[in-house]
Amino acid sequence: MDLAGRYSNRADLQKLETTRAKIDAGKGSTAPRRRRKPPATRLPEPRKIERRLPSPTVEELIQAYSDGASTAELAAQFGISKTAVLTLLTKREIPRRYQSMTTPDIDHAERLYLVGHSLASCSRLTGFPASTIRDALHTRDTPMRPAGGRRRGRH
Repeated sequence: MDLAGRYSNRADLQKLETTRAKIDAGKGSTAPRRRRKPPATRLPEPRKIERRLPSPTVEELIQAYSDGASTAELAAQFGISKTAVLTLLTKREIPRRYQSMTTPDIDHAERLYLVGHSLASCSRLTGFPASTIRDALHTRDTPMRPAGGRRRGRH
């Protein structure tokens, strides 16, 4: 089947013949080529939290945290993420509550426990909850005594 049989429109046939002649001549298509965008070198910077919250609101958030509100409560109240609340507190150098135990803290609690203090007394002496101390000691595979001061084998 020839080209005229495939294309009913004379204009289509002329375009095809012109394109075919250019290809044969090494010129290629006359359609403009689209340029590819270069890959992005960096991600767009997120909007700064200070731009979303006016300064008096930030001061109100900091005061509420100082009065005892949790970061999760503040995030819900001000419509921002918990991470944004923590970022604001860090930028303003506000000391955070409920810090994780550091390695020296765990060392100290472990020494107290191994010399005979209970988890409750370790908690009073270190300021960390007994459950946090227990978890840290379990992570270190510290040998634990039975709870409640009971000894095994006694009735």
